[in-house]
Amino acid sequence: CAADCQQAVCTALATFFSSTYNSTNTALRSWRNKQGWDKLQSQTCAQILAAPTANGLPAYCGWYGITCCFGGPAPPLMLWGPPGQNCTLLNSVVEINLQVNGLNGSVTDTVFQQSITQLHACGMARLTLSGNALSGSLSEFWGNLANLTNLNLGKQVAVA
Repeated sequence: CAADCQQAVCTALATFFSSTYNSTNTALRSWRNKQGWDKLQSQTCAQILAAPTANGLPAYCGWYGITCCFGGPAPPLMLWGPPGQNCTLLNSVVEINLQVNGLNGSVTDTVFQQSITQLHACGMARLTLSGNALSGSLSEFWGNLANLTNLNLGKQVAVA
């Protein structure tokens, strides 16, 4: 995942964060753990990606709930993602697991769906968002994410 791909991933993560983080409604406990994600509130993706990291991976790879595809010993380069699952795009987000983390919003929201579509196009294969305050219903949108091997939204959304 080259610089333009990393920018697209970071932008999609920023859109996902903004569509599931409600800081104005104090009745909602929004994002219990936003370690790393909180950078999106004060920095642009260009600034976040420009900052060097200790492991050489894009900064978003160290954010809470994110698993990235990373390279193993070379040659040949082996790509690893979540346990037991190889991935295809180095430095891409292959899994988001933010279960029981205080996310809120709607899975039918266009902005939310655009972020999921972009992350899926960039290699995301697993999405776990159960135990949050998400609403809406599952539509054919989710069926179009052909490379999504694991989707767990829990009982918070209805099946249309």
